[in-house]
Amino acid sequence: MPKQKKYTVTGEGICHNCGGKTQKREHVALTDRQVRAPFYYSKWFYCYNPNCKTTTIMHDEDRVLNNNSASRQFKDYQEDQLTLDFIRNIK
Repeated sequence: MPKQKKYTVTGEGICHNCGGKTQKREHVALTDRQVRAPFYYSKWFYCYNPNCKTTTIMHDEDRVLNNNSASRQFKDYQEDQLTLDFIRNIK
C-alpha cells in the first residue's frame, strides 16, 4: 500500500533559484510534531528541477508560530536579533 501524502497541491509557481516549475503545497492536517514545534509552515513550494539546489521554498509569511513556551522563546530570540540589527545599522 503506498504511503499517504500529508499535503495537497494547491497551485504552481516558478523557482527563484533555477526558474523551473514548482508546486504550491499545503498540509492536509496538522501532525503532533507540528503542534509541538515552535513554528511550522502552512504552505511551501517544491521545485521539480532535479539539478536545482533549492528543492523546498518557504516564505516567512507562511510561517505559523505555535502558542507554547518554545515558540515564545523563538519570538524573543527573533526580537533580540531585530534589536541587534537595528543597533548595528545606527552606528
